[in-house]
Amino acid sequence: MTSKSTNAQQPFLAIANFVVSSLSRFARFFIFNGKLKVMQLKFTSLISGFILCIGNIVSAQQNDSTLIVQLLKDDYASIGTMDTSAHLRNVTNDYFLIEGGQIWDIETELDSLYRRPSNRSIIRSDYFTIKTVKVSGDMAYAIWNLRTEFKEKGKLVREKVWNESGVFRRQKSAWKIAFLHSSLDPHK
Repeated sequence: MTSKSTNAQQPFLAIANFVVSSLSRFARFFIFNGKLKVMQLKFTSLISGFILCIGNIVSAQQNDSTLIVQLLKDDYASIGTMDTSAHLRNVTNDYFLIEGGQIWDIETELDSLYRRPSNRSIIRSDYFTIKTVKVSGDMAYAIWNLRTEFKEKGKLVREKVWNESGVFRRQKSAWKIAFLHSSLDPHK
């Protein structure tokens, strides 16, 4: 899996670098001009507090990004096992999917993907390439490529590649999938 969760960190790190370097220059001005050592202590405390604050924000966003990617993988695994109850736990009550240009509510999706009777034992394996995960409060979105292999008796019978995106919402401290958009990759 390729993950670029560092995209969420970049604005915070840029701001942190700017503020720390500005405060450091300001502190040096006072120190070199013979001001009280108390000023140095205050600025050092201020800089340390700011760095800790930014660190906590970045860490929380990394954790959220990791949870969202794991939710995504777990939910796709529920398709392979036809586990409708797991899928329903992973999505919001107002969940929608755009699949092949069609807008599906949860019932349409369950009928199309989970409730198809089959005498074949096809194993589905999903491989994600995460392009980005952006978190803002209790909402997030992600963009990824998905390559899926379908095997029967150990032999590859079909492979599909999609470009996908999703919107995620935190509900009662747990991330849920609110919306997915799936388009077959036209080049594959």
